[in-house]
Amino acid sequence: MNKTVLSLLAAMSASVVVAQNSVNYTVQPVSTYPAEGACIESLDRVVIDLGRGFGPVGVKDLSTNVYLIGPDGFPRQLSNAVGGDLEIKPDWRLQEYDGASARNVHTYKDCLYNDLFTRTHGWNGGDGVFTVGLPGGHVYWTFNDSFYGVVDGATRARGACSFPRNTIMVQEADADGYPVTTDDGLLWLADFVQTTNPSAPGYYKALTHLDHPKAVSYNDDGIAQDYVYWSGDGAIVDGKLQMLWQGVYSSELRQESTALVTYSLEGEPGDESYLKIESVNHNLVPYNPFAYGSTLWEDEDGHIYLYSAVGNGTWFGNDPIVARTVSYDLNSEWEFYVADASGKFAWQRRYPTQDEVQRSGISPGQGSFTLPWVFKKGNRYFMCAQTFPFGQEMAIMTSDTPWGPFKNKKILISFPNPLDELQHDLYSSRYRFLYMLNLHPALSREGELVISTNTDPADTSEGAGDAFWRNFNNPGSADWYRPFYYRVYGWESLFAGTMEGANDRLEFTTGDRRPITQPGRYKIVCEQGAFGNEQYEAGGYQSGTANNRIEVNFTIGDPSGIAAPEADNAAPEADN
Repeated sequence: MNKTVLSLLAAMSASVVVAQNSVNYTVQPVSTYPAEGACIESLDRVVIDLGRGFGPVGVKDLSTNVYLIGPDGFPRQLSNAVGGDLEIKPDWRLQEYDGASARNVHTYKDCLYNDLFTRTHGWNGGDGVFTVGLPGGHVYWTFNDSFYGVVDGATRARGACSFPRNTIMVQEADADGYPVTTDDGLLWLADFVQTTNPSAPGYYKALTHLDHPKAVSYNDDGIAQDYVYWSGDGAIVDGKLQMLWQGVYSSELRQESTALVTYSLEGEPGDESYLKIESVNHNLVPYNPFAYGSTLWEDEDGHIYLYSAVGNGTWFGNDPIVARTVSYDLNSEWEFYVADASGKFAWQRRYPTQDEVQRSGISPGQGSFTLPWVFKKGNRYFMCAQTFPFGQEMAIMTSDTPWGPFKNKKILISFPNPLDELQHDLYSSRYRFLYMLNLHPALSREGELVISTNTDPADTSEGAGDAFWRNFNNPGSADWYRPFYYRVYGWESLFAGTMEGANDRLEFTTGDRRPITQPGRYKIVCEQGAFGNEQYEAGGYQSGTANNRIEVNFTIGDPSGIAAPEADNAAPEADN
């Protein structure tokens, strides 16, 4: 071997030592399940919350670094639970389909929720479809233009339904705090004309929940046709629900203003006081043509971030934009994230001009999007948004902050056409427009992303522009202009191998995935460096961090008279 090769190997060896020495082994969990000292009946999963992310879907290639010591004193290797085989319960009624863009991402039609919203009396369709999680696990729902009346169960034809411009509903939670998924758990808080006499006029028809004060044109059902409110997003503030409602001149689809409605959360669903309107501020933002507040993110930094998407002045260019509240209250002053002519961003209290907003997009170079949804996982922010215009895909991007810039776009899910086998009529089974793809964190069970859709049917061969009116009265009309639901599991793996893949929730099971029920004292051990970004050291990063040794002691069964584990230093045995 020549001196050049030897020198090169020595240099490589030295660089590895430097990289390894740069790792800071100080990270400790924010919480664990089981918790230190806990007494539980059985163990089916171990959860380590590190408060920051170390890998997109947990930890791979664990070798002997994460293990469980049982009453016999022998270590037992734990397996990565996240990103492995999904444990889908049959009663969730999820139907997998090929809508994912990566191998470890799984997309499902949610047949349970699809059936829940396949209805024949009262509300039987509508767009908008926003949800806000309420204390106790209840869920507040809003819908925009909706159909109320009776549907023929055989032909799925809507009858002479009323068409209120917005409506609300609350979904009750069960004793464990999960939303009830049967019809008796849905309380429609509508102003019904009457629900007792099928032969009398107005049977199961309803009026608009919140009327716009400028409305002057009403139809025969008493529903405004000019100025209306369509739903924005909402937040829980000081024990009350604050909801934004966007004021729109509907005949021109022109956004004008934003109102704030405060609802009481006193009592329980069904009580007269629960979700009773306490106040309405029709002039919260008297001039809001760019619809800030269409979606929200409530951050731990004390602000509520208010998102929308607007045209950027280019052909089919549409960019997400953001504002925020000055304090954690939608009724506080708003400030807007605006770029100056040189591209430098700053927060300003003055409402932006069109020129300002067109250069203030927060997902530069990622494409055109509408209705952005932002959430946080680990130490990263993620934005989901439909591709524009009326795209059949929802993208996902990531950022260090809730104001962006959001980058590293991936395709989260592609939607089928038609959305469901229910969706058909005499003319077509395909939709013309797919729109208002909304995210529903309050419906998520295990961190998966839950998405609702809205559609109009396609135009017939008889002429363009007749599609919208086929939502009314035709056979099959009750399965247009209504939501269908989808769930995306393993979405984190879209960012595998990148720092954006950070995940704060690491989960493990035994190799056979069977719950451990044997009584005794147990210890979870995570060796030093089991979690961390040491893998990035080889890429030139010099700020590696990883965990210090983690030990969690707990008991299964009655702790009295149970001996402690005898050893904690043996090599774990891999499960077959």
